[in-house]
Amino acid sequence: MKKVIKYTIVIFSLLGIFVYWLAHEGRKDSERWELKIERAEVYEQEKKEYMSKIDQVGLFGIFLRGHVTFWLKDSAKNDVGIYKGKKFQGWDESTHYLHKEFSIQISPTVKNQNFIDYYISYDPLSGATYKIIGVLPKKFIDFVPESSRDVGRLPSELASQYYQKCEDYLKPIIEVISDGIKYKTDLLPVPIDNSKNQIKRISIKYKMNSGIEYIWGDNDSLTEYFDKVPEKYYGIYDDKVFFSNESWKDYKATVLELVGHCNAYGHEENLYVSLTHKIIENWVVSKVAPVYWKKVKKQKISKEEKELQKKKLSIDTTGLQ
Repeated sequence: MKKVIKYTIVIFSLLGIFVYWLAHEGRKDSERWELKIERAEVYEQEKKEYMSKIDQVGLFGIFLRGHVTFWLKDSAKNDVGIYKGKKFQGWDESTHYLHKEFSIQISPTVKNQNFIDYYISYDPLSGATYKIIGVLPKKFIDFVPESSRDVGRLPSELASQYYQKCEDYLKPIIEVISDGIKYKTDLLPVPIDNSKNQIKRISIKYKMNSGIEYIWGDNDSLTEYFDKVPEKYYGIYDDKVFFSNESWKDYKATVLELVGHCNAYGHEENLYVSLTHKIIENWVVSKVAPVYWKKVKKQKISKEEKELQKKKLSIDTTGLQ
């Protein structure tokens, strides 16, 4: 009998310890889960606060990611969904043909006396503005003395001799815009040296600089670094490939790019300044454009088929069928 009582006490003691262990582990799991939820909420709030500052960046009262119709003179569209109106005809290699195709002349909210014309480039699917363009009254040729305006002279020669004057004209404008960007955001400005390239311009890229990160697991082996992949914030999932751990460690995504275009190859064209949301631009080039061109091709085939059908109906079929 004593043995039975002894065994019973031992069993109940073990059961008690087991139940206590389960409860303890349950509390730990619950605490870990609550911590993860709290961490995720803080992470989302930090991202929102950081990126909302970028949404305040714009030119002429036009804001990047704002809908194109806010500033359109005419909202009429063509057969493939592109707004009708004058398109921007940028002249240097940085102006991708898509940005011309998806561009439109607009009437800005705030005009600036230093600029004579205004355009924006937009996502043709969502209508989001991703590039703001201000055209300046000066041309590169204006910096070249009339005595040196030999039509036979190569543009590259003009660039090497008179680029500095063009840069001196653009630099204070770029600096004023850059000061505004730095005041409104916590982005990291990185001036790009284009002096050795054939394409002459003043270029500043603004990179992520939030330091915001989210640890998924119990250690930093599963950490999401917001500065490396901010695309998710915009609902864009873009696979980035890094060739080494060092490149991944130091990488910060570029969000904005400010450019003062000063290219002698377009010496008879007006100079211009552009401000681009690079994340949206990359999305348009890589994902939206193929959908658009497929639509254009389908529309073209449809028109050709209708034209052929119309011509067939005009043919006398006597003896042909």
